[in-house]
Amino acid sequence: MNDAIWERQISINLVGTINGCILALENYLPKYKTESEGVIVNVSSVSGLERFQAFPIYAATKRAVIGLTRAWGKEQHYHRTKVRVLALCPGVTDTPLLRECLERNLGPAYQDIMRGNIPHLTIQS
Repeated sequence: MNDAIWERQISINLVGTINGCILALENYLPKYKTESEGVIVNVSSVSGLERFQAFPIYAATKRAVIGLTRAWGKEQHYHRTKVRVLALCPGVTDTPLLRECLERNLGPAYQDIMRGNIPHLTIQS
């Protein structure tokens, strides 16, 4: 795998989430918050919660988003900022990219991994 491919996944999935949280916590929420509480919702994935060998770098980035969310979601942080930090973990979604990955002929070992991961997950449309 080309380094640029996995670096892009990390940049989008993890660095983008970190930057969004920092932007919200340092800039947006202090300016616009009233007496009410703020909420940041990070988008992770079920692959960040479960073993998902078919896309290990994607799964690692989504696991990292969960870790980040848990760290910023701690009660002490909430009491200090009045901002809740939550993670949404959708399942596998039927998209052109998923279909492309499933149809690629990447060899029997990869196909076995895919078959081992996909059947126990409900594919959403």
